[in-house]
Amino acid sequence: MSNLPTSRNTTYAAGSQVKSFDLDDIQDNIIGHKHPELEFQVPAAAYHMEGSSWAASFNGVVWVGAGGGYQLVAPIVRPAGTRITRYRAGYNRPNAGSIVLQLFRTPLAGGSSVVVDTFTDNATNGLIVKERTVNHTMLAGYGYGLYIAPDATADAAGATVIGGAYFADRL
Repeated sequence: MSNLPTSRNTTYAAGSQVKSFDLDDIQDNIIGHKHPELEFQVPAAAYHMEGSSWAASFNGVVWVGAGGGYQLVAPIVRPAGTRITRYRAGYNRPNAGSIVLQLFRTPLAGGSSVVVDTFTDNATNGLIVKERTVNHTMLAGYGYGLYIAPDATADAAGATVIGGAYFADRL
């Protein structure tokens, strides 16, 4: 059992060999302090509308639809090797329709996006902050983003998108 960093794991006499589990704990402790999980806010202003057939507007605080549903995406700007541990979105879901949240990646050289994780909320009502736990290391050659999409029913009932965040370590 590791006691680091608050106390010693083992007390050594001069000239004795260091045990491998103590070396492992020291390394894990250094890595954990050097690369803690950090939160990166993604305000509503960072999202943009995907596609041209949607009707929504940004009022300076939230995205508000025009009744037909819309899709918003926001970039995740971190280097390859960064591990995404969680992501979340804030929205107001009225008592109707569904809202889809996704973490996705797109090849920088062109090609189709790949969904890393997805969640559909069609049951929670009111002002919501929905968070998903993932364990995904960002790959070289891909752009990453967050996606949120109220469907036409939720949009017509007054759904709004407030923003979101993602959490990462190994930066």
